[in-house]
Parts: sequence; C-alpha cells; structure tokens
Amino acid sequence: MPDRPQSLVWVDRQGAPEPLPLEPRVYRTPRISPDGQQVAVIVRAPNSGFQDVWVYDISRATFARVTEEGDNHSVAWMPDGMRVAFTSDRAGQGNVYSQRVDGTGTVERLTKAERAEYAASLAAEALAVVVGDPEAQTMDIWVVPEGVGGEPRPFIQSPSLNIHPDFSPDGTWLAYVSNRSGRYEVHLAGYPSGEGGMVSTSGGFEPVWSSDGREIYCRDLQGRTMVVEINPGPTFSAGMPQVLFGNPGGLSPTIPIRSYDITPDGERFLIIQSERLDLPSWATGSTWPPTHVSVVQNWFEELRRMVPD
Repeated sequence: MPDRPQSLVWVDRQGAPEPLPLEPRVYRTPRISPDGQQVAVIVRAPNSGFQDVWVYDISRATFARVTEEGDNHSVAWMPDGMRVAFTSDRAGQGNVYSQRVDGTGTVERLTKAERAEYAASLAAEALAVVVGDPEAQTMDIWVVPEGVGGEPRPFIQSPSLNIHPDFSPDGTWLAYVSNRSGRYEVHLAGYPSGEGGMVSTSGGFEPVWSSDGREIYCRDLQGRTMVVEINPGPTFSAGMPQVLFGNPGGLSPTIPIRSYDITPDGERFLIIQSERLDLPSWATGSTWPPTHVSVVQNWFEELRRMVPD
C-alpha cells in the first residue's frame, strides 16, 4: 500500500494544532534549525519514490529542495545551523553526508562504513547514528566523535533494539530508546562514559531535549506527549513523566528515527499529521515487529537495499 499524503502541523503545549502552509506530501523526520527559523524534512517524490531533503523557511514561507542525488533518509541540523547531515545511498550504501542548505559549496561525506547508518543527532562535533543489522534484526547506536572525518565507534550496543538517539545541548548526555527490559523505554547515557539510567517509567519512544537541557520530551505507549524534568549534573537524576497533551496527529512511533521535533523555546512541537493508527502489540512487549506493520515503514527491506552484498 503506498504511503498516504500527510501534513506538517505545529502543536502547542496544550495540544492545539496549526498546519504549516505546505501541500500534503509524504514527509519524514522534520527537524527545526537551531535558531528556530527553518525546518529540514525528508520528502518522498510521488512518482519515483525517491526521497530528498527539503528546507522550509518559516518567515518567508519558501520550500526548497536541498539534495538532488541518490535516495536520502533521515536529516539532522549541524550545530552551526547552516548545514544539514543526512543519510544517502549515493555511494552504494547508506552513509552520512552533510550539505549547506543554501545550495552552495560541495557535499561532504561524514562516514565511510560498509553498513547502513541513519543520521540522528549532533552536539558540538559528535554525531550519533543508528546502525542496523538486517540479518540479526538489531539496531545499535554509534558515535562519530569528531563529527567530520572521525572514526565511528559503537556507543550503545546490545542484542536489544537501540534507537531514537538525541544528544543533550551540551553533548554530555545521550537520550535513547531500548527494549532490553522487554518494553520500549527511554534511557539516558552519559557521554562518553555510557553510565546513566531510565527516564520513562511505563514505556516510551522518541526522546528529544529542551534547548536548556532541563527537560526531555517523549511519547508514551498511547502516543501521548510527555515531559520529564532532568536535573543537570554529572550523575543521572530525573523526575516523574508528566502528560502534556494527547495524540493530535494520530502518530505512531517511527523506527529508527523520531517523527517530530520541538522549537528552541519549547513552546511548539512540529508533527506529521496522519491517519490515526493504534499502537501495535509489539510496542508493549519484546517481540520484534513484522516488516509489514506500517509504523516500521519496512526498514528491513530498505536496509538490505542500502547495504551492498
């Protein structure tokens, strides 16, 4: 079944929606620039099915394509707000590249591994990517310490599924999701020590940090948006998750990269408005979801295509 067109929608902290003035398309992984003035998003072409990075300028209401080569997946802003990092198969497998959003300059290749990597989060010069193993049906989180030209190394690696990484603003913590307890939960790991603890208390997906590093937003197993107070410091300390609002977009979690973002001031969320889907049974247990479940978006087939034989 082909993907249905969707809309990009602002939602305030009370859950009130306000659509962006963009035509319905198939959108993936919207990301707001560090200054809050632009939105980078993956858009799937209606005819070819290939995906590209597009950037929407909020004040000018312009929407322009950034990438023009290969099939591109997942996008994250570089800390300077002038470039984006994204995954592309233009060299035969899904590695990470960066490009200026204004179209000038050259495309830089950030990783050169023989595996498919999904660009997820950047802090200072560190880049977090999700690396999948389609045969073992696992995913791990790797970090490129120097951002450009560094040697990728595993950071969160286990037989479990480890997804949705997001660096804290100061780069000292990484929020992520793992199902190692038998249910998907949000965790924190100190960077680079790896020590931390669990943030969610009854299941969670898709964490994202506030710009001051004092809150983590995530989504619970019912699709509601939650907020958790984080006490900054060298050791792990988190408050109880509190519900902000329900699920106005009818969103289910996407694997392996989160499906929404939040403005730097923490006042608005950018979501993808879609038909409401009930969370599948795998979300509350340890069973791996079958590849035909729409929320997973057939990532095993995509991963096999992106990894060379």
